[in-house]
Parts: sequence; C-alpha cells; structure tokens
Amino acid sequence: MVKAIKATQAIFASHTKDRNTTIARARKERDAVKKYRKLLTPLLNLIAPAPQADNHYVSIDTTWEGKPKVLVTMYQLESLKCNKLMATLWALENWDQVKETKTRDFPSAFNRDFRYTYVNDVEVVVSAYVSQNSDTCKRVVIGTDTVERYAIQCD
Repeated sequence: MVKAIKATQAIFASHTKDRNTTIARARKERDAVKKYRKLLTPLLNLIAPAPQADNHYVSIDTTWEGKPKVLVTMYQLESLKCNKLMATLWALENWDQVKETKTRDFPSAFNRDFRYTYVNDVEVVVSAYVSQNSDTCKRVVIGTDTVERYAIQCD
C-alpha cells in the first residue's frame, strides 16, 4: 500500500511539474510576442488577409529560442505563380533586410516552403500548397528508389 501511495504522489508531482513548465513556456511566448509586436505589425499588415479566409492563414510561433517565426499557409493554389502567392513573396523580399532565403519542396504534399530569415532575427515561412487538380503544376516522377520495408513478426 505504501508503494502505491508513493507512486501516486510521484504521478501528481510529475503532473504539477509539467503543468508549471507549460505555464512558464506560455508566459515566455506571450512575452516574446509582446517584445516583437511593434516590429511585426507592419509585416503582418503586408501579408495577412483581413479577415483570414480563402485558405490563407497567418500565425506567430515563438517556441524556438523566443525568436518570432511567422507562419503563412496558403492552400488550394492554382500554381506557384498565382497573384496571391507572388504578392506575398514580393512583400517579404522587400519588408526588411533579408539575411537568407531558402526554398524546400515537399512533393508528396504538393507543397513548397519559402523561408526568409531577416537580420532582425525574424523568420517567415510561407507554405504554399498547390491544388491537386491544378492545370499548371504537376507532380512528376524523377526517379525510383528501393526502400526496405519491415514488419513485426512474433512467434
């Protein structure tokens, strides 16, 4: 019985510690957003639709070292050259001093990420998802790989 009580106490202590850590993380994120609010407001005014609709969403993430990451997600695009995407990318290229830009394709999701890092530590990621039935963009096979597959077998 004593072991069960100690185990129960340990579970509650762990829960309390986890809850306190979560609360501390939320406060840290709130403070980071407050710190960068003045800097981010002009950027958000350029790229955020009002209200957010039309398969276009903008959010702020500060969980990585307290530095803001603006996440822009666009779904059901006709192409990667559509006006909405091109206007957003143009705004990002002209907003502030860009330190680095990268793109990364995710063909299985029919998605391309555009990543902008600025000298003021702000990072913006635009995730552009092309519509599966797009007339201008296609997913093409560029090669095949042999992949080992595994299964669990037990006697």
